[in-house]
Formats: sequence, C-alpha cells, structure tokens
Amino acid sequence: MPQRKNGSMDKNTSAVKQYNHTLDFVRGILIILVVIGHVIRNSVPRYIIYSFHMPLFLFLLGYLIRNEAGKGYLVKKAKRLLIPFATASAFYFVWWSFFTPGVNVLRLLASMVLAPPHHMWFLYSAFFHYLFIYAAILLQQKRKSNIWPAVTCVAILLFILSKWIQPYTFFEAKRTFGFFLFTLAGFLYRHNLLPALKRTKDLFKSNPLHGAIPFSLFLFFITAQYVLDSSVAGFPLLAVTYSFPSYLLFGLANLALGLFVARMFEQHTAFYLPLTNNIGENSLVVYLYHFIVFQIAILYLKTQFAIILLSIIIPLALNALLKKYRWYRLVVLGDAEHSL
Repeated sequence: MPQRKNGSMDKNTSAVKQYNHTLDFVRGILIILVVIGHVIRNSVPRYIIYSFHMPLFLFLLGYLIRNEAGKGYLVKKAKRLLIPFATASAFYFVWWSFFTPGVNVLRLLASMVLAPPHHMWFLYSAFFHYLFIYAAILLQQKRKSNIWPAVTCVAILLFILSKWIQPYTFFEAKRTFGFFLFTLAGFLYRHNLLPALKRTKDLFKSNPLHGAIPFSLFLFFITAQYVLDSSVAGFPLLAVTYSFPSYLLFGLANLALGLFVARMFEQHTAFYLPLTNNIGENSLVVYLYHFIVFQIAILYLKTQFAIILLSIIIPLALNALLKKYRWYRLVVLGDAEHSL
C-alpha cells in the first residue's frame, strides 16, 4: 500500500494530477476491512469482505502506477515495495520461529521467500504486477504500437486459469498472475480510459449515473455470487473454494467496483474523515504489522471489537512515534525521504 507524500494539496483537484484525500479515505476503509476479515471467522460478513477488499487494493495500486519506464522510477518502486516486505518478513520469521510450536524453520524460511504466508503476499505480488506493467510499457515504446489489448487478454486468461491454482504456492501464483487483472485495470483506467473520457467532455462531466452504473453492476455480480455460493456446503467460502461461475462473478464484481471508486477520485468533493484518512495515510504499516498485534491479542482478549481496535491503533501509534527517525522510514517504509 504505497504511501503518499504530505504537502499542500487542493482537495478539489483531480487525483490524477494532484493528491486527493479520497484515496486515503478508501484505503482507510479497506485497511479496517482487512483487520476485521482477519479477526472474525467463518461468517457472512467475512465472506463479503473477502469478496472485494484485496482486489480493490490492487486496483488502487495500478491506478497509482505512472505510465513511464525510467530506471529511476523502477528503483523507487522496488524500494517502496521490497524493503518493507523484507523487513516485515524478517520480523515475522523471527516471531513465528520462536513462538509457533513445532515450526519447521527451513520450510518457514523458504515460504517467506517463495510463497509468503498469510497477509504477506500483497507486497510480494504487487511488485511482480509492477514489473509486468513496466515490461509492457518498455515493449510498447519499442514496438511503437498499442499492446494493451493483448496484455489485457493475457491478464484475463491468467485470471481464469488462476481459479485452479491454490494460494500460497510458488511465487504466490494465484495472486501474482491471476489477480494481475485488477492492478492492470487500475492502470489502464487512469492512463487509457480516463484521457478518452476527458476528451469527451459531456461524458466526463460529473453525473450520478457515471458512478451508479458500475456500482449497480458490482451489487448485481456480488449478489449473484452470494446466491450461488450460499447453496454450497461449507458456506461462507473464500476465493480459494469458489466454483468457476462464482470466480468469474468475483472478477466482474471487482472490476465494476474499481470503476466506481475510480470515478469517485475524479469528483470535485473529496471524502475526508480524520481517523479513516489517517489509517489510509499509514495503510502500509497497519497492513504489515496488524497481524502480530492480532495474534497476541487473541490470546488475552475475548471481544472481537477490542482485538480489531488494538490491531489498528498499536501500529498507528508506533508509526507516529518512530517515523521521525530516518532509519525507520528507510527500513519500514522503504523511503528515507518519506515526509513527516
């Protein structure tokens, strides 16, 4: 979850050109849903959360990727994704090695590198998604032709094939390859569809229907998926156990939701709630380190609300205390120059 640079930003400016607080608002909501999804178990709310929260995060990731192939930008993105991933992986490796009964240390080490467990898959797969897009940009510059339709077809095919790939396998293939479609959709919306919409001014003007249509499609697809899955033994399910029709509905629902949220970014009214936006601004730290707080809290607390609250507040508080130190910004955030 890439972090923003603080600065003087006009809330009423398009998110494409300048920072929009709606980005932090959406990321804040999604991070809260991530924590809730990890705390509550085998429930319909968890099923609903898992139906859209991480694909939408990937859509946002793609939306924020620049359409450029400079080596400097590649290095910057690598640092912002891989350094926090490596630091958190080392932290969890030590924690799980010492406090997980019967753990095979060598197997755990191999999984941290080749198939990151639990929530650690996100930055790992996100880096590969960026590399795929970076390679496509380079290829387009070399061929001087539009290759994005072909890339989109490949991404759709990978998503379909990923239905039969188990999670937490080599290179986290299910999300690294299958979920690439959502990251690509965010990138193509910003750099291909949005400029085309702006050229057609009447179509781009703020109109409730422009958001209502994709949101209605999202509700239709997600409801159809729910109806389909609710008849299956073992419901509520997660994406790993969706049937093939349900998996396709899962993909369509998240593409529609991504379009709805992207249209929110282009509106003149930014969404802003102090606590929610603060969580969104620090989404990387909360995402990576809420899990350790959660694993400790469940040993001593019975109330799910208290566990959720602590899993969010403790990483936020520690980040607020430590981000003034350059070493912390470099090692934990992947950017020593990250603004205070």
